[in-house]
Amino acid sequence: MERQTKVVRLKSGDKAYSYFYYRYEIWEKGKLVKTPSIQIQAGKESAVTAMIKVQNLSVLQILDRRSEWAKIRKKA
Repeated sequence: MERQTKVVRLKSGDKAYSYFYYRYEIWEKGKLVKTPSIQIQAGKESAVTAMIKVQNLSVLQILDRRSEWAKIRKKA
């Protein structure tokens, strides 16, 4: 899985927002195929839940929020 972060800056130089691109590698008919990149705005974890479910990964793990992930695991 590839992840790229893009930060958009306003003319004043202030950071407006950032968003992520995710690209998954999947096997299809015996060939390694990269899926289209998916744009996800920061804080929109639910947008990737369906894709991640197939990969059997946690949304928080994918978004590198390890501290939040650790808190959830302690509660379980």
